[in-house]
Amino acid sequence: CKGDATGSATASATGGTAGYTYSWNTVPVQTGATATGLKTGTYTVIVTDSKGCTDDETVTIGEPSNVLTALIDSKTDVSCKGDATGSATASATGGTAGYTYSWNTVPVQTGATATGLKAGTYTVTVTDSKGCTDDQTVTIEEPSNVLSCSVIQNKAVTANGLSNGEATVTPLGGNGGYTYAWDNGETVAHAITLNAGTHTVTVTDSKGCKTTCTVLITQPDVLSCSVVQNDPAKCYGDSNGKATVTPVGGNGDYTYAWDNGETTAQVTGLNAGTHTVTVTDKLGYKTTCTVIIGQPEAALTCSVIQNKAVTANGLSNGEATVTPLGGNGGYTYAWDNGETVAHAITLNAGTHTVTVTDSKGCKTTCTVLITQPDVLSCSVVQNDPA
Repeated sequence: CKGDATGSATASATGGTAGYTYSWNTVPVQTGATATGLKTGTYTVIVTDSKGCTDDETVTIGEPSNVLTALIDSKTDVSCKGDATGSATASATGGTAGYTYSWNTVPVQTGATATGLKAGTYTVTVTDSKGCTDDQTVTIEEPSNVLSCSVIQNKAVTANGLSNGEATVTPLGGNGGYTYAWDNGETVAHAITLNAGTHTVTVTDSKGCKTTCTVLITQPDVLSCSVVQNDPAKCYGDSNGKATVTPVGGNGDYTYAWDNGETTAQVTGLNAGTHTVTVTDKLGYKTTCTVIIGQPEAALTCSVIQNKAVTANGLSNGEATVTPLGGNGGYTYAWDNGETVAHAITLNAGTHTVTVTDSKGCKTTCTVLITQPDVLSCSVVQNDPA
């Protein structure tokens, strides 16, 4: 190897008188037939026989014309932090051709190119055909930050079952030049057509490094409502039935539109029959419910009969009975003479009125004529004079 002191030379002698000795002009002087540890150069050996006769000879020790030098031709840094995708290629000049390579990888790689390298510093040892060696190092680098991402929901789905949820992904680290692939096919950072559920977005940087994030898109419960009748119409034909609507789901801040024009959750002016209420949430989504408002089966009416006429002109012992029909039952009675039973017994002659009231306060009025005999009187005539 150029510059080494690994040369050697061996001398011998003929003639003279046997018993030869040798002396090489090395520093220090070597006295064997073979001189070792020689650098390139010209050396002289003096041979002396047993009679003191001498002869000398020179020898030139050569070396390769160029020092063996290991070189790094190229390298490829790791694309994605933490990966093992780096590589490096070595070559050599000088020395004696027939180079071999050994990289300090685990396991050792013996080609000119080492692959599958993580970030770090690597050494390659080049050996030529004469066993001369040289080392060279190379540093494989990687991005300073791992590629990662975060996602936030910007807007929930506005109505159950729609696909208008929105979310934004924010990439961090990596090599920049990001592209996006959402599981619904969108390819921008801000996705706007997401349905409810968990969604995945894959972020890829300019070197092909990838990372994946997920986001939960929420939605309101289905907007629905239920209605209960609080009170039926009190009296047949009235418009005082009550009902209350209860909305569920949607986006809150509900408004109400009843078919009779009322706009509150509880209404009080409903007539008998089927009524509809439309509930609208704050985003304008609507649902409709119905309720049946009852009423008595028939209007409250009454009939009155005279049970007994006044027995003598001017008395108050006439009798009459009122019979109610329809309404809500639980009847009470108010006669114009103050009696409060269905069968009045102290009526004078003439037309009498009775008001019938049911349990809900509905009223009806009936009349009856109470008769009496004429005033009892007499007249006398003379049939014959005395």
